[in-house]
Amino acid sequence: MMHDRTFKGNKVRFRQVNPGELTAPQMGRIDDASRRHRLEADSADRLMKAAQGTIDDERLSWVIARVPVGQERIALDELRAKKIAVWCPMASERRPPTRGKKAVTVERPIFTGYVFLRLPDCAEAWVGAGIAGRISGYLGVDGVPMRIPASTINTLMIKVKSPEVANLVPRVRAGMDAIVRDGPFASFQAKIKRVMRGHGRAEVEVNIFGRVVPVELELDQIRV
Repeated sequence: MMHDRTFKGNKVRFRQVNPGELTAPQMGRIDDASRRHRLEADSADRLMKAAQGTIDDERLSWVIARVPVGQERIALDELRAKKIAVWCPMASERRPPTRGKKAVTVERPIFTGYVFLRLPDCAEAWVGAGIAGRISGYLGVDGVPMRIPASTINTLMIKVKSPEVANLVPRVRAGMDAIVRDGPFASFQAKIKRVMRGHGRAEVEVNIFGRVVPVELELDQIRV
């Protein structure tokens, strides 16, 4: 029986093939592809179980993972959907009315570009968490994440609930004078022109030996 399918605007005709019509090499390639697919699926399932802590639960510890700036909330939701223990403290920010719009309260991550994960102390779990979310790496040495004591995390969880942190008002605003903390422009004076809070970055003008140069920096690269 012939079937019609359209791919990228072009109609393609094909028919279902009976396995008996295939040659031995063709069947071998199909079997090899199926075997690789099963192995990849089994490997991904094991990595995910490791990240969920269902393998070697006694070695669970907290680590800090890097995620794209501005995508902390998405990473948080993805990891939770995979049942991986994750924490990303948020601070409330009251934004004043602009252009006729009402004032709104929004949440933003306190540690821009990072989330905390509770994982088993094994490479399988680290890789599995990376598959589950949009993790680009971990804070650590030589590819091994630095383990954070549970007592430290508990203390931090209490501190971020304090009013001065939970209702954090960003200090960085357009028009402020600042000093570049690190990078190629470290120690240079700068003027903040625009703050892009959703991306954790700011457009600044750096005074380089009497010449003003516009650059874009991470918020943690400048000090006001």
